[in-house]
Amino acid sequence: MDIPSEIRQWRQMHRTELLARRNAVPALQRRIWTKAITRLLVEQFPVLQGLLLGTYCPFNGEFDPRAAMRLLRRCGTRNALPTVVQKEQ
Repeated sequence: MDIPSEIRQWRQMHRTELLARRNAVPALQRRIWTKAITRLLVEQFPVLQGLLLGTYCPFNGEFDPRAAMRLLRRCGTRNALPTVVQKEQ
């Protein structure tokens, strides 16, 4: 995927700050947000039920989709994790 240079520059300028801000969120608050996001995904997007849904394992304070994936699997959704063959490919 070809990312425009202005977007690449913006990301480079702000990435460290944004990661620090995300990681500064207390674990309890992150769990509260994860529960809220999970509930919204399961309740507001019934179209996801029964599909093959790409997901990820959380890293560096990201939203943890594993609870949502467990609930959606009960409704027939299948999960797929990406395979990294080579960085930036």
